[in-house]
Amino acid sequence: MAITKVMHMKASKNRQIDVHLKQAITYILKPEKLGDANLVGGINCLPEKAYEMMKGTKMMFQKTGGRQGYHLVISLKPGEGTPEQMYDIAMRFAEELLHNEYEAVVAVHTDREHLHAHIVLNSVNMVNGHKFQYHNGDWKATIQPITNRLCEEYGLDIMPAEYSKDPKNMSRPEWERENSYTTLIKDDVSYCAMLAEDERHFIYLLSRLGYEVKEGKHIAVKAPGMKRFKRIDTISEDFTRENINALIRYGDRSNARPKVYTFNPIYVKRAKLSKFQKKYYARLYRLRLIEKKRFHFKSAHYYEAIKQMHLLQEEYLMIVNHDMHSIADLMDLTNKLQNDLQDVETEQKQLYSKRGVEKRKCKNAEDFQMFRDSEPEYRCKLEALKERKGKIKEQIKIAERCCAKEISRAAETLDRMFPVDEMEEITDIYDVEVPENPYKEVVVAVDEVAFSDELKSLAISPVEKVTGLAREDEPIIIVPEPSIDPVYDSVIESSDMVEGETIVSDVAEILVDVSQRNDVKCMELPKDLAEYQRLSLQEKAERFPFERLADDKTFNYFMDYLTEIGSGMGFSEAYDEFAEISECWDKIQEERLVEREVEKSMDLCDIMGMTPELFKQASVDIRAMVFHLEELDYKVGVKVYRGVLEKLGIQKELMDIYDEFDEVYTESMTDKKKDDKERRR
Repeated sequence: MAITKVMHMKASKNRQIDVHLKQAITYILKPEKLGDANLVGGINCLPEKAYEMMKGTKMMFQKTGGRQGYHLVISLKPGEGTPEQMYDIAMRFAEELLHNEYEAVVAVHTDREHLHAHIVLNSVNMVNGHKFQYHNGDWKATIQPITNRLCEEYGLDIMPAEYSKDPKNMSRPEWERENSYTTLIKDDVSYCAMLAEDERHFIYLLSRLGYEVKEGKHIAVKAPGMKRFKRIDTISEDFTRENINALIRYGDRSNARPKVYTFNPIYVKRAKLSKFQKKYYARLYRLRLIEKKRFHFKSAHYYEAIKQMHLLQEEYLMIVNHDMHSIADLMDLTNKLQNDLQDVETEQKQLYSKRGVEKRKCKNAEDFQMFRDSEPEYRCKLEALKERKGKIKEQIKIAERCCAKEISRAAETLDRMFPVDEMEEITDIYDVEVPENPYKEVVVAVDEVAFSDELKSLAISPVEKVTGLAREDEPIIIVPEPSIDPVYDSVIESSDMVEGETIVSDVAEILVDVSQRNDVKCMELPKDLAEYQRLSLQEKAERFPFERLADDKTFNYFMDYLTEIGSGMGFSEAYDEFAEISECWDKIQEERLVEREVEKSMDLCDIMGMTPELFKQASVDIRAMVFHLEELDYKVGVKVYRGVLEKLGIQKELMDIYDEFDEVYTESMTDKKKDDKERRR
């Protein structure tokens, strides 16, 4: 499809003012870009002298500042058109757009798979000296329609989106936003294909990332916020159905590496930050965590926020550097910046006025010479003021963004996703927890027994035996049990493990059956929707049978349960609620583990006669003996260490606790390595 891109060239601050214009002309005239076709043309100028002629026009009308020129690129679909057709389209386009009043250079490049033409034009009209005007909406109203009309004459594909007859027309910003997802989709499709065990698992992984997937002859996906589905085989030739299956089959899972768009946030020691300041750091941390747990949080939903991470970094640094503690402080800072801006603008006007007075005082050649000699000093002062003015304006924008977030309900909702006090450093961002394949079949070994045709049709698995779904009036042949106890898997399995048999799970019956077993005593999830909705998040987590289900079965069980009680909850809403319940359960388990470990460490302190004073004076290796840190991960170990200090009544700064614990943890890990080495001997 033919598409026209428009770019402009600003005046350079550090070098000659029109260096970007000169570089653009030099680039499009490179022989290696032109190829054998060597199609170059000039409008109102000679291509080899275009820069000098454009510069002369600017000087003639004294319009040497501001935008120096415009750079347009017209691109055709790969394999379409000829260089001659491309040249004719570009020349006619330039003549129609510029009305023979501007100087322009046209060059056709053949160094890519697709033909494309570059047009570099002077910003100053050679007839009347007016600047070329480009406004929002000109691309849609004027520029692209010219390209479409010229390309249609040659039977070439034209730009879709807002120019198609599709009733779902989009504005230019919407179209650009949809196309910005292309890179995201390409990276995620490649990553999921490398991880997947089969095509169904591949589709499942994409949906877990937050994409809506449509299958048919082609696979198409739609990210949250996109207006249309996008076929993945149009993004890359590597994503045809055959190539995807080949990548799934022969790809090396160990080489799968997710694309990461976030970065490690710059932070001040968090012990010194106020609660208000920590909230801004939490916004950076949250996006980093979403990328690490991309399947858990459906990272595609947060793509727009992730793209804005550098803006969040600016906001965080402003809040910390100016020591903001509330929205009132933000408002005061904004007012102060506005006053500073007015002061700078006043000073700038005074400088302009003073310079004008000095010019009017010049009466002879000597005065004018002195005036010209003072020009560098004047320019230096003026540039310093402009630079200061620009920085203040940027600070005002950041402060206004912060104020907008403080009154935004959406931002407030996201701020509650993770408690600030629970934040830990994210080390390996590429170590992503990948969901298991829910469609993976369990292979069950069956004794080689000669069954009659009648008995074969009655063979059932241990799952049917336990759940009571087998027919009691008919003979039963039990398939030998696999190594993993399948009793509770039946809660969420929709098909039996024996080939040819299909069993529909009944969540209510299975819950009753399980609850009646003598060895299982726990509170159940309610059978009534209204009663379920009255439960708090913690009550839901405590009643959910996490301990009795395999990790990859829990969500399917939850979906079956919601269907059973008639919740009518959609997939996305159900998944978000399940994620909250699961997260709450993990937190409860962690709290219980910390409590147990603190009690064990305190018992050991009593045995050792460890008083608070002795603990403060104890060496690192003695302290390491009080804890079983080699059995805990770092995050839990820190909490256990803090819990013991609180029990002993020892108060310390948070960062001192972290530094102290780090030494103890390192000592514990060293002892563990020594013990492992001794055992191997």
